[in-house]
Amino acid sequence: VIAAAQSYLETVGQNRLAEAFDRFDRFSWNRARMKQQRSMTSWWLQQAVNELWPRSLGPWLGDLLAPVLADVLSELLEGNGVTVTFPQFEFGSAPPEIVELVEVISEPNQYILDVRLRYEGPVHVRLRASSARYGSLVLAVQDFGIHGTLRLQFMQFVPTMPLFSRLRVSFVDPPALTVSWQGE
Repeated sequence: VIAAAQSYLETVGQNRLAEAFDRFDRFSWNRARMKQQRSMTSWWLQQAVNELWPRSLGPWLGDLLAPVLADVLSELLEGNGVTVTFPQFEFGSAPPEIVELVEVISEPNQYILDVRLRYEGPVHVRLRASSARYGSLVLAVQDFGIHGTLRLQFMQFVPTMPLFSRLRVSFVDPPALTVSWQGE
């Protein structure tokens, strides 16, 4: 009876071990396939950014950020009577780098891509801070860098190109920034 029980346990144990290895092989294959798919998606996304950056994405982003940053900085300095404007706000011609696709979330009403992004390069940004009391100060940003995980949230799908009518862009966590300033 003991020998039969040991034989039964060994057979069951071997079967379970074989099942576990089979699951691990499928998991490893799926992980390799997901990694390949993520690599292809990040490659495709990088190609799109490379194509669109100098003519539309870079200028659009500058036009979007300049008034928002001016308002935020003016509010922060309002107690001192300082007003902030950006007479020039242009990103360079080199596009940001999509380092990797971190996560893809597909839901019925939205599609989310989290991508690790890196941008480093020369920019053409001039910031003017002025007040009646202190006069005017102009600062130029020469080099700018940003590293972080960018979330692209595509929503409100439509049957025609570009297949969505709403895009929300944000960072998952605060990005790391490097800025090189020069006074004028």
